[in-house]
Amino acid sequence: MKRRNRLIEQIQYRLRRSYGMDRLNTHLLVLIIVILVLGLFVKNSIPALLVLVIFGIFVYRFTSRNITKRSIENRKYQDTNRFVTRQMKAIQNNVTNKEYKYFVCKRCYQLVRVPKGKGEIVIHCPHCKQEFSAKS
Repeated sequence: MKRRNRLIEQIQYRLRRSYGMDRLNTHLLVLIIVILVLGLFVKNSIPALLVLVIFGIFVYRFTSRNITKRSIENRKYQDTNRFVTRQMKAIQNNVTNKEYKYFVCKRCYQLVRVPKGKGEIVIHCPHCKQEFSAKS
């Protein structure tokens, strides 16, 4: 009984000093679940190997003590994710809205709306005041 309690205390101590969960780790877990479900319909071992690799990355990030580096990785992931989702939203809006054209600011990833048919214009981001030119 003492041995078990000691092991649990050691695990708790190590996890207390580790990085833990963030958005990237959460998305890695979701990706693992999706691959496992899709792997049920595939008769080869590629999904299982992919899950092992992704799970290894998850465990490495979760138990890492280099909090600064993991935070930088998470921030880069969030910025990339924000840019991609805003680009997809701009594409969707450009297809559905015939009066305006949508752009994404390169600095702050803000979605900017401009009237269509004005030719080459200079766009000012309302959030970060970045200027960029585009064809409306």
